[in-house]
Amino acid sequence: MRALMLCLALLAGNAAAIDKPAFTEADAVRAVGAGMCGSLPVGTGLVNGRGWIHQPIPGPVQLRLSGAGMVSTIGQPPQRSITLDMFAGRMNYIQTHGTAPGSRLEWKVPGYVWGPVPVGFQLPPVGGK
Repeated sequence: MRALMLCLALLAGNAAAIDKPAFTEADAVRAVGAGMCGSLPVGTGLVNGRGWIHQPIPGPVQLRLSGAGMVSTIGQPPQRSITLDMFAGRMNYIQTHGTAPGSRLEWKVPGYVWGPVPVGFQLPPVGGK
């Protein structure tokens, strides 16, 4: 039993070590420039907590706000954390609710750690309002 516990502890420690750091602004600009996000432009950020988000890696992504606040998407009530199935080059509409000063939008892609969503992956709503 002790050997099993030691093995599980070692595996858990190694699993944490394989997590990659979150995307950076430079990663966002490179991904858009390389066409990994389809023909989408480099983003300029959300406006009044609303807008579109995209990522270069297809698959599920979790979104949350650090600090106070909640996040939602079309057809979902505001929640502390949401999970979206994202596809490279496709945008998802999001909205933040009740944010406190200093709160920031964060995401976690499988294999990566929680980190801020780079502004380059955030586009304002149509008309910028």
